Amino acid sequence: MLIHAAGGGVGLLAVQMAKRAGARVLGTVSNEAKAEAVRGVGGEALEYGEDLARRVLDATGGRGVDVVLDSVGRATQDVGLEVLARFGLLLFYGDASGSPLPIDPDRLYERSLKIGSFTLDVNHRPEIWQAARQELLRWVEEGSLRLIVSAILPLTEAAESHRRLESRQSFGKIVLDAEG
Repeated sequence: MLIHAAGGGVGLLAVQMAKRAGARVLGTVSNEAKAEAVRGVGGEALEYGEDLARRVLDATGGRGVDVVLDSVGRATQDVGLEVLARFGLLLFYGDASGSPLPIDPDRLYERSLKIGSFTLDVNHRPEIWQAARQELLRWVEEGSLRLIVSAILPLTEAAESHRRLESRQSFGKIVLDAEG
């Protein structure tokens, strides 16, 4: 599996959940701090760059990956398609760099690729979401799912937390403390 933006808060959770399911996880990162965070939860970090697709293919012996989880969108779309193995799935769940561009189905046929998108709609079948939240909390309590927090800032520094997120220098989550 390849997870884009693996050093972010959602990415680090996705790496851990994929590892829990038995996947080998490659995760893209933009700096060494994020690479260390990804390695710390069991993933293999790959820095973004012009040769990313080649490095993913090299890491998989030329086979490619079965699944690409993409929260970045437009900037990583082509790499995601390029590194998919036969019958692979590219799943978009965000668009940090802009919405993905339309994809010509002719690009999918030769390798029988699939493309989808996902969002959390907690109002659709709320009983399922409640059960999922309970299971995630159980994983956190037992220590098999770690919540990675890179900084805790007082609420008065909310603007600073946004600057850190926008600079892509933070990893994991930034928590705002309303009492700090």
